[in-house]
Amino acid sequence: VSLDAGMSGSFKRSFKDSTHKTKITRIHFPKKNIAVVDGEATLTLAHAEGSSELNHRYTDVIVKEGERWLISDTRAYGLMESPL
Repeated sequence: VSLDAGMSGSFKRSFKDSTHKTKITRIHFPKKNIAVVDGEATLTLAHAEGSSELNHRYTDVIVKEGERWLISDTRAYGLMESPL
């Protein structure tokens, strides 16, 4: 089983009926094929008692390969310790 397949199944079970909303706050292009994207996200988790929200900031490094932009790296602050 690949990591992607294993994680996909886990997310489908753990986050069933949950939502994830994002707001991009800044995009910086250090090179024409690299974008550093900062944003804010809210994950609304559905559970038996109702729902709860997890708010966090994030930074994505996105690299253009051919005609596609692919996420190369992600940091979700609030879910992990900020390096600052």
